[in-house]
Amino acid sequence: MIIKKNSQKYREVRRRIEPADFENKPVETAEIEPEEKELPVEQQEEAEEIAEQVVNLPKEPEIDLFDIENIDFNQRQERRRGSRRRGYRRIDDRNLVSRAQEEAETIKKSAFDEGYRKGLEQAEADMAEFRKDITAFMHAAKDVFEYIAPDILEISVDIAKKIIKKEVETDPQVLINTIVDVLRTVSKSEPKINIRVKPQAVQFIKDTLPNITYQYGIDAKINIVADPSIEEGGCVFQTNNGIVDASIDTQVEIIKKALEGG
Repeated sequence: MIIKKNSQKYREVRRRIEPADFENKPVETAEIEPEEKELPVEQQEEAEEIAEQVVNLPKEPEIDLFDIENIDFNQRQERRRGSRRRGYRRIDDRNLVSRAQEEAETIKKSAFDEGYRKGLEQAEADMAEFRKDITAFMHAAKDVFEYIAPDILEISVDIAKKIIKKEVETDPQVLINTIVDVLRTVSKSEPKINIRVKPQAVQFIKDTLPNITYQYGIDAKINIVADPSIEEGGCVFQTNNGIVDASIDTQVEIIKKALEGG
């Protein structure tokens, strides 16, 4: 430890060495200078002992203001470096978060694209399977229809016959319409025509015939003949060139053959 002049420790040492006139003697140096006058033996021994103790005291580090400022400056620099490091860490953290978000978006888009691709592939596979099933069904339906078509047609014809005959029984105009259709075709080339009908319909047709020939301008000679073999609602035309069967059964049979493709 360095004893500075005018310090308390220095004054104490001088006081113990020179107790008589210490207060009145000016302090000129920080070192202990020997006096020219001799001290008593006891005082000399005591002074030597004190001086030895003072010399052997452990040195305390000196602290000057410049070092304190340097220490404070270094601390400020260290704090600034720490702040910069923390700032860098925050930037790194933000960059890490940004990269994580970008990677998450990339993964999300990749998963979406992959899901869309797989979904599209699955939809195409399902559609192909559906088309296959539809084709198989159509072939099966065609086979079934070809197998049961004759029966269906036969049943349909029978139903049509029953409906027509029922209508003829309740509405004589059905027979008149049939006669008109045939006469408009046959009378153009035939001068004489015999129409065979069921006996119950002879008088009704004779009463209606003048209006028919007048309305459609038919000049052929027409004769109405009763024929018990003719079914209800039917008629048969006889001309020089042949016979036209306009019975219900014949008409339905013609329709049936047309449906059969024959």
